[in-house]
Amino acid sequence: MKKLVLGTLALCCCMTLFAARGKTTPHGWYDDYDAALRKAKEQDRPILVLFTGSDWCGFCVKLRKNALDKINFKSFASKHLILVYADNPKRTRLPQELLEQNRMLRKKLAGSSGGVPCTVIITPDEEELGSIRGCPRNPDDYLKRVREIVKSRPRGGARGDFRKPENNPPPRNDFRKPENDTPPRNDFRKPENDTPPRNDFRKPENNTTPRNDVRKPENDTPPRGDGRINRRNPLAQIVFPRLSFSDTDVGSALRQLEQRSKDYDPEYKGVEIRFDMTDRRTRRVTLNLTNAPLDEIIHRICARTGLGYRIDGRTIRVFDK
Repeated sequence: MKKLVLGTLALCCCMTLFAARGKTTPHGWYDDYDAALRKAKEQDRPILVLFTGSDWCGFCVKLRKNALDKINFKSFASKHLILVYADNPKRTRLPQELLEQNRMLRKKLAGSSGGVPCTVIITPDEEELGSIRGCPRNPDDYLKRVREIVKSRPRGGARGDFRKPENNPPPRNDFRKPENDTPPRNDFRKPENDTPPRNDFRKPENNTTPRNDVRKPENDTPPRGDGRINRRNPLAQIVFPRLSFSDTDVGSALRQLEQRSKDYDPEYKGVEIRFDMTDRRTRRVTLNLTNAPLDEIIHRICARTGLGYRIDGRTIRVFDK
């Protein structure tokens, strides 16, 4: 009887510990990074680490529902990946050591800035292969990007061959200081023939857009002195790597900017956009930008839709003129 009671207590303790660590972790995922790393080295598979906020981040919930829980992703991951779920919930209580592990892991792999969800894929030697920030509009794009990153991992030979190839590498001294077919040092640094003057190289006259055109375009930008632009604002630090709107109503476009601003804000605060207009559904905007700061995006959208705006710190008010 005594042995039965002790066995029952031990089983209950194990089940309690397992439930605490796996409360938010999906089936088939690791929440113990060290255990996942050992498994990846045994099977020689890449590790997919997902940084998420399971009970407060809408895009994280959407990514899990539309992509991670789908059979196509599960089938691919079971054959090619080791999955790690690094959760940072606000309402669900997790063990302190697990939260601390996830914070340190995020700092190590994803940096201190940026939002969630954030996916980082690494080798068993903890070298980054690629990352995916945010939640794609098309769920199939997520799996497609994961496949591309996994496929980019070097293959062939022993495990360490792709990092330190033994065959046909040029000797170090010959590569850095080749003896044949190399002009003298002064000729290389200051060639006399077929080289345009220094000023021509740095400031070409033909087919080159001036440096300031990207940040300060001539069209669709209100004048600087009209009283609406406060240049000393944090919006200039929020840079969208890629932005595309195709005949989108201005209300939806601005709402998307507000939701995504936190993902690209170095301080992870984002902005608030307030509407004071009557026909935001009828005004449409088409825009394609790369590496554009948020204040520049707001300038262009308002200029193309005939709206006015004011920037006050992290608050943007958009209104009818």
